[in-house]
Amino acid sequence: MFRIAATAALLTVATVLSAPAAQAATPTGVFDEILPRSLAEHHILGAAVVVVEGDETVFSAGYGVSSVDTQAKVDPSRTGFLINSVGKSIAATAAMQLVEQGKLALDADVNTYLKSFKIPETFPGRPVTLFSLLTHTAGFEDRVYRMFTPRDEKLPSLAEHLANEMPTRVRPPGEVALYSNYGFALAGHLVELASGQSYADYVRQHIFEPAGMKDSSVAQPTPDVPLATGYRWDGSAQVVPPANFGPEPPAGDGNVATPADMGRYLSANLVPGVFSRSLLDQLHGARFRNDPRLPAMGFGFSERYLNGLRMVEKTGDSPGFFSVLELIPEKNIGVYLAFNGGAFSGDAAAVTAEVLKAFVDRLQPAAPVPTPVTLPGDVSRFEGSYNNTRLDYDSFTKVRALAGGVTVTADGDGALTTSGLGEGTRRWTQTGPGLFTDAAGERLAFRESGAEMSLFAGDDPNSSYERTSWLGSPSTHLLILGIALLLLLGAGVVADPRVRPARP
Repeated sequence: MFRIAATAALLTVATVLSAPAAQAATPTGVFDEILPRSLAEHHILGAAVVVVEGDETVFSAGYGVSSVDTQAKVDPSRTGFLINSVGKSIAATAAMQLVEQGKLALDADVNTYLKSFKIPETFPGRPVTLFSLLTHTAGFEDRVYRMFTPRDEKLPSLAEHLANEMPTRVRPPGEVALYSNYGFALAGHLVELASGQSYADYVRQHIFEPAGMKDSSVAQPTPDVPLATGYRWDGSAQVVPPANFGPEPPAGDGNVATPADMGRYLSANLVPGVFSRSLLDQLHGARFRNDPRLPAMGFGFSERYLNGLRMVEKTGDSPGFFSVLELIPEKNIGVYLAFNGGAFSGDAAAVTAEVLKAFVDRLQPAAPVPTPVTLPGDVSRFEGSYNNTRLDYDSFTKVRALAGGVTVTADGDGALTTSGLGEGTRRWTQTGPGLFTDAAGERLAFRESGAEMSLFAGDDPNSSYERTSWLGSPSTHLLILGIALLLLLGAGVVADPRVRPARP
């Protein structure tokens, strides 16, 4: 365990190193090394980090300020952050507690529990179940319209919201991961129906209080807790987004916690006690894979691998906040990071990736990645434009597809190049039928079903992509949009009587 090793190292060098220098030599020292610099580079005002080993907090620190106006410093024990979709792991925990008690069943049609509304039988014989809700495989479209609201906006009850804002079922359950906030909100309503309590009361009584999380809440409207202000950098100043809250608390809307409390939540997920071992195994285990050769979804969590270590994680964001929870079961270690800025720009995610990689490098250095053995052959059948299936199919917000496409091109015998998966282009070598590996060891898989082709990225078990025709590709739509704008601008110039033709 790294705490013991770090302690021994500190004792050994105590006579020659200052305390700050000794701290820098430990895995946790990377946060003091990297975060102050990275926050300044990315114009993020504040952040907090908590690291636990088992049931003990071994590192806790705040960086920057929680408010431009007050200049209050971030304090992990006192400063609250919106945890956003990290709250989905809390909803999954609540639901699985009730499964343990026999009050909910993973494979039952959710309509057997619902009272004030029902889910349409869009796919006969393929009902929505709690299992599909907790693995993002229920097949709902993803609505984003009116997703975020101001803090003081009066919100409907969870049941009313779910009945009035029901998205369309666009896929049969269990086929692919299709990230769904509505699905987790529905799971939270099942918690209400099975327990006879409001979702907020259930979580407070059965999760927060047993874990010692006194400064956390999922209630709506959000209680007056010492909450940091979320910001967005507009290129010249910090701007407060008008809306960071929403009507779906089980999906993470309005969920507030101090980083210190999230450290207690990490420990509860590592050491059986607050939650049973069987429940933790259900939450963290591999419950669904888009492809059997890729990392899996758990219940409210997903997995990935870094330096050979299995990471169980959940991230969350809103216009002004970003947070990430990481469990490393093999090392009995958990890490939580929270930021009050840099969310939708991707800056907080970039800082998180840098600092977590440095932390894990010290915990367990990366082994050399073996050169993949190429499976030769013609891979041109995988070429094309792929859209993320996480779309709203019934409103104007489906325009998101224009910004979320992936382009795949054949690049020699048994190789592909992609753009749109991460930054820049990436080259992949075929290492199995429809399976490709890049130089870093990440994997990409394709699924052919008749005329349809799907793409799955190993570093994102929550997502799936579907190949589109040339007419449905983002590049074609952007070209058409550009031509339409030019025509509109031209028409405006001709129609404006103030615009006179130039004299010869």
